[in-house]
Amino acid sequence: MSGRRPLVRLLAGDALFALVLIALGLAFGAFTGVSAAGPPPLYPRHDPWRAWLADEKSCPGGEDERAPAARQVQTLFCLVNYARRRQHLHRVSLSPVLSRAAAMKAADIDRCGEFAHAACGKSPDHNARALGYRGSFGENLYAAQGRFAAPRVALDQWLDSRGHRRNILRPQWRKIGIVRRPDVDLERFRDAVVWVNEFGE
Repeated sequence: MSGRRPLVRLLAGDALFALVLIALGLAFGAFTGVSAAGPPPLYPRHDPWRAWLADEKSCPGGEDERAPAARQVQTLFCLVNYARRRQHLHRVSLSPVLSRAAAMKAADIDRCGEFAHAACGKSPDHNARALGYRGSFGENLYAAQGRFAAPRVALDQWLDSRGHRRNILRPQWRKIGIVRRPDVDLERFRDAVVWVNEFGE
């Protein structure tokens, strides 16, 4: 069902990791200020971070949750760099190692049905370290269904969360890994899309 609220989780840190669970309100209607009778809007009515969201011309396909996964990953990559540029920060480059680690994290979440940075009992940075990454590490997670799984909507949810926003806009980051994994059953969702962003130096 596309009316269910997304799940958003954050991990950021250097040697120590912090987990922040984001509560989006008791009901999506309460969060957005609209009636539960109608379809919930994709974005909050008064979104202070709206200017950090790239428009369709700048990052095409931002609301197309049916586009091929590779295209959606490229769109989210564009959206992240647009937000960073709007904040006067340098771009991040797409890292094959961190993208592979993100894919492994998404697979762990799917396999164990745990929407958590330590899915399947692994340390949050286990996959990245196993692949040889040694720098500082940060991670944002997002899960949603239907139109709420689109890249632009995912980024907006992260930007509207203080911790996730700080992760996206952290000046030290130079690299990012991005994966979109569909058809995941976890917690209150069936056939959800899970997005994993992993950040590094």
